[in-house]
Amino acid sequence: IKEPVAGAFSIWKADITGKYVEFRGRASRSEFWQFMAVECAIAFALAITVIGPVVFVLATILPTLAVTSRRLHAASLSALRSLIPAALWLAGMASAGAAAGLGAYPLIGFAKFTLALGSASGVALYYLLARPSSASDKYGAGPNPLPGRFEFELKEAFASGIKHHCNLN
Repeated sequence: IKEPVAGAFSIWKADITGKYVEFRGRASRSEFWQFMAVECAIAFALAITVIGPVVFVLATILPTLAVTSRRLHAASLSALRSLIPAALWLAGMASAGAAAGLGAYPLIGFAKFTLALGSASGVALYYLLARPSSASDKYGAGPNPLPGRFEFELKEAFASGIKHHCNLN
């Protein structure tokens, strides 16, 4: 387990230091998902403090948006799609705050609706991020898998996981 974890951390570190605000180009699925796995692990580890995850997320928002935009480019999609869930969540949070502060309770329904719509669009965004990379297009050449990494289909990974989970030897 050490090798995949070290590899994922090295990808995260390279994206944080070398591609901090690199929104152009393309990112392979393995680069994106390994980056996100390390992001989630660090945020989870910092969850023992109250302010730690907030500071971490704010510090890494630009590289996260950058790798997300590169991953969307690899699927031949515009990076602006990544802003839709965030805009809906911000609108929902702002309207919920206004409803609570002003006592404008009809805004609560709008807040719930925009938060639900933001969540649904976030799920749709993750679906788009999981799609296979396309061939070369206006965003550049197709991303090559990172050296030493493997590419697999979700169906094959699920079947392999079930097979290994059920193996009692």
